[in-house]
Amino acid sequence: MNYNVDRLIRRSRVIGFFILEENYKDTESIRTGILETVVRLKTKYIPVLVKYTSEPASNTPVVVYYKNNINGTLTGTYVHYNGYELMSNFILWATQLYNTPTEQLILDEKNGKSIFDDYRYRIFSDNIMGKNFKLIMKETFEKIYANSKKNQESKALIIYILGISMVILSLALNFLGMTPLQKNVRNLRRKTTKLFKYIPRGSLKDIVSRYDDNIESITQLYDISFDNKKEGGFGFDGKEKIYG
Repeated sequence: MNYNVDRLIRRSRVIGFFILEENYKDTESIRTGILETVVRLKTKYIPVLVKYTSEPASNTPVVVYYKNNINGTLTGTYVHYNGYELMSNFILWATQLYNTPTEQLILDEKNGKSIFDDYRYRIFSDNIMGKNFKLIMKETFEKIYANSKKNQESKALIIYILGISMVILSLALNFLGMTPLQKNVRNLRRKTTKLFKYIPRGSLKDIVSRYDDNIESITQLYDISFDNKKEGGFGFDGKEKIYG
């Protein structure tokens, strides 16, 4: 960040001398380089700084010039910006000044309209000595880094708390749910096993024998022919047999 800001300011200061010498080649090279830096600042840094538009202004002042529209004189004053405000104005001043074609800049110099008298050029050149732009941007990005670090630590703490909560919840479910359930199953199994102790050993055999005797009695009573049933019909003694 500071490299790009410092580079733009220094190029802006140097370009004035090439314009004064009517050096088209070097003026054009520096002018296009400045505009490329402006695009870089606009696309990479403004999206980050826009989140901090409400930050308090820096204690470091910036020298800003205003042009008197009546007599054309420049008036300088100290202004305090936060990082976003400074970068936005920085981009605006550079864009307005160096979107002017090189031919026009040199022609204006020939006609007595010197770039050294332009308020935007003066802002860039006068602030390079005190490095005010660099100090403000450094201060701003240190705040951004500190906030980002704080947010990451907060997220890590939340994840840690959630992890501990899940472990505690799992233990609670196991203690309050699974453990009693397993205990009940064991008790039920034990009680069921005890019930078999009260059943006489011959009881089950007697039940099966009585069941077989009942089946045999029913068969004799109605004279059911199981062989006929297998062939698809059945009959009763003394009556006509019906087949399906």
